[in-house]
This record gives sequence, C-alpha cells and structure tokens, in this order.
Amino acid sequence: MGNMDYGLGVGIPLWKRLLVAMVIVAFLPILPMAYGVAAELASADLAISMKVAPNLVHVNDEVTYTLTVTNNYWEDEGGESIRTGYRHADASGVIVTTTLPAGMNFVSASSGCSANSGVVTCNIGSLPESASAILTITARAPAAPATALLTRAVVVGSDFDPVSDNNTASVTFDVAAAASIPTLSEWGMILLCILLAFASIQMVRRREIV
Repeated sequence: MGNMDYGLGVGIPLWKRLLVAMVIVAFLPILPMAYGVAAELASADLAISMKVAPNLVHVNDEVTYTLTVTNNYWEDEGGESIRTGYRHADASGVIVTTTLPAGMNFVSASSGCSANSGVVTCNIGSLPESASAILTITARAPAAPATALLTRAVVVGSDFDPVSDNNTASVTFDVAAAASIPTLSEWGMILLCILLAFASIQMVRRREIV
C-alpha cells in the first residue's frame, strides 16, 4: 500500500512539483484568453463634427464655428458590443484643437477654450457615454477676398479610441468682397429730385381741391 501512486505526485521530486506550480501560476492570467474569453479594454469612441455660419462670408465678417463632440455608444440593438474586446466607458481628458485659416482673427470661444497663434484649444475634460458637448468659436474673416479657407478640428482623449477616422472634422469656405451699395449717378439724382418735386406739387394741388 505504501508504494502505490494515486496521482497525487507521490514519488515526484520536490523541485519538479515546485516547477510545475510556478508554470501554472505564470499562465493563469492568460488562460481565459486561451479559451476564447477576451479581456475587455475600457475605451471611448470620440467623434467630432463642425459647421460654419454664415453660408456666405464677406471680408471682415464674423464667422461662427459650431463643433459637436460625441462619446459614441457603440452597441447593437441587443446590447452587445460591436467592437469585440472593448468595453465602453466615459471619456476623460477630452481636448479639441481647432486650427484657423491664415488671415482669420480669433474673437471669442466657449468657456474652457484659449487661442494662441491661430490655434484654439478647448479642454472639455470628461464626457459620459452617449453624451455630447457643443463648442462655439468666433473669428473675423480676412480683410481681403480669399478662396478655399480650410479650418480643421481634432478631438483626442486619454482613453483608447477604437475608431480613429471620426476624430477629425473640417470646413472650407470662400471670403467674398464686401457687398456693394447701389448708388445713383449725377443725372440719376437730378431725375429723382424732379420726380419728388412733381409728386409734392401733385399732393399740394389735391389738398387745395379738397
């Protein structure tokens, strides 16, 4: 009876048993992944869009940019993640950087934004899942007409972003010459005066008849 081995390691040298135990402990963290259970990583899919107003920009006009930053919640209708291996989370350390075109002068922006040499940096901070933050930036158009002025905005965060192609937005617009105010020539002014004088005489005659 004392010589029987019941699979409990009886008769195996102590150093071999210690070696096996060390190997098992070393591989325990990756065993779930080896069996197809992927460890989920916290991530935030940040996206940005940008609009500009007015549609027609003239020289020295004030131009307003509206930027919308969203922490996308990417699950299908059944509640399953469509980004396998990632767990959605609130975004942290969210910053938006907007580069104004040459010749545009910064005027103002939303709280938390600052401008330096044509680059406007807005610190949003944290952004909950499925939430959006709206920023506005106002700048003055150049004093001379220009074409294809490009404004580019980029959003980044402290968390891993599984989708990078929606982190950038841009708009392009032209700057037209100032709208001209119609004026009358010298002869046009004379004709207008004659017509006004004639209209005044007619009004006086009507009052006398009454």
